[in-house]
Amino acid sequence: MSSRPTSRWEARWSQNNAALDGDEGSLRPTSRWEARWSQNKVAVDGGEGRRRREDNMLEFLKNKREESWLNKRPEELQPQQFQPAVNVPQLDKKLEKHPSMVAGVRSNDDAQQLEAMIQFHSLLSIENPPIKEVLQSGVVSRFIEFLGRDDYPQLQFEAAWALTNIASGASGNTEVVIAHGAIPRFVRLLGSPSDAVREEAVWALGNIAGDSPKSRDLVLTLGALMPLLTQFNDRAKLSMLRTATWTLANFCSGKPQLQFEQVKQALAAVARVIHTNDGSVLTNACWALAYLSDGTKDEIQSVIDAGVCPRLVELLFHTWPSILIPAIRTVGNILMGYDLQTQVIIDNRALKRLLNLLTQNYNESISKEACCTISKITAGNKEQIQAVIEAGTISHVISDAEFEITKEAVYAISNATSSGTHDQFKFLVREGCIKQLCDLVVCPDPSISIFCLKGLENILKAGEAEKNQGYAGGVNVFKQMIDDAKGPKNMASLQNHDNEEIRKKAIEILDTYWLGLNRP
Repeated sequence: MSSRPTSRWEARWSQNNAALDGDEGSLRPTSRWEARWSQNKVAVDGGEGRRRREDNMLEFLKNKREESWLNKRPEELQPQQFQPAVNVPQLDKKLEKHPSMVAGVRSNDDAQQLEAMIQFHSLLSIENPPIKEVLQSGVVSRFIEFLGRDDYPQLQFEAAWALTNIASGASGNTEVVIAHGAIPRFVRLLGSPSDAVREEAVWALGNIAGDSPKSRDLVLTLGALMPLLTQFNDRAKLSMLRTATWTLANFCSGKPQLQFEQVKQALAAVARVIHTNDGSVLTNACWALAYLSDGTKDEIQSVIDAGVCPRLVELLFHTWPSILIPAIRTVGNILMGYDLQTQVIIDNRALKRLLNLLTQNYNESISKEACCTISKITAGNKEQIQAVIEAGTISHVISDAEFEITKEAVYAISNATSSGTHDQFKFLVREGCIKQLCDLVVCPDPSISIFCLKGLENILKAGEAEKNQGYAGGVNVFKQMIDDAKGPKNMASLQNHDNEEIRKKAIEILDTYWLGLNRP
């Protein structure tokens, strides 16, 4: 996080100047900025002119924060840009000013307060900031007071920035900020006329909510959600949308989960921003949807009714893993619903996109997520299993040589054997599923073993039904194929397994089809 130069800032603020560059009117630190500052004086009377000048300056300050906007985010979402470490002599030199900074904050003089807050801003913006020393100096309560200075938005902004950085540290630091009553102050600032102050308040609340489920619940109890949602409007700048979407994702995340009704209103905002092309907004919008869709079938229906499914499926072609993973997770959550809810995903041509994730050169985690998603579709009805077969995804899942992917494929195969037709069983067998199940039945992962055993049992039942109907020459062809794949031998090795379910299922299959082969 880069610190802002302070020596000329206050003088610039007091000169009632506006240096505008670009369509959005944001102040930019270019080589021409000083010249514009001295030449383009704007004499505007009244509150509107003052607010314009304040907004211009605060926009400049806020842009400095934009360089490291993903504070307190999951590691995989962090941009690969880091501030250089501050060495010990430099830090000691900064701390030499600490007593005068504390005195400035406690002063009743506006100029001294602002200068001190700028210095605290600089101190707290370095890598590994001395948060402990700042807390021990007892200035947090004063920072909180400054949040109420509606007449002095630049001081509000600096205080909010400092508190945000304190809250981005260890949980104990966040608790100190909460204990001093920061949350209601930040919630109130969501209605500030200053874009920069509002955005800083959004950031602070996101950091606090992201600290723990307890902090998240407190933020929501104190009424932060609805004023946060008002930030998602047609006038919002991209930086605000990024920060607000991240904060909203933090509001929705965490275990234990929130009651869905507490955050249901967020769906409309997420459904709107998910159509942006900005990677950061999309990442956090998809995570918010992943959290919101992880619930009951009625809650899943609310997500579907928000109209996000076509865009979610479209995002399965995105090239960023940070977007792909939460998009796949959300699709997977929706597939945990009723068959009709699963059909919504299929009707949006998700299978084609899932096949693309399996066949292209994506990393293992993406392929595993895709495989897991396919397994949820094969847990549906026979028409949905057929859709998976016709899309070519099952064939690729079974033939995948990667062991981790093959393990995930077991779930897809076993689910398909639970409600598939006889023709679908034959297709799975032709594609080589029997060998896969027989090989992985002895997998150290108990859940894999269970699914393999259930899949083999379903296949054996289908073969037995065909035999009893007088087909295949009165022979259970599938049983012979399992014999050839060393299935009985592998299942026999499970008769003394520590897991009771595995042990009982292996014995049951052997007793039924191999007359208790190798029973002890």
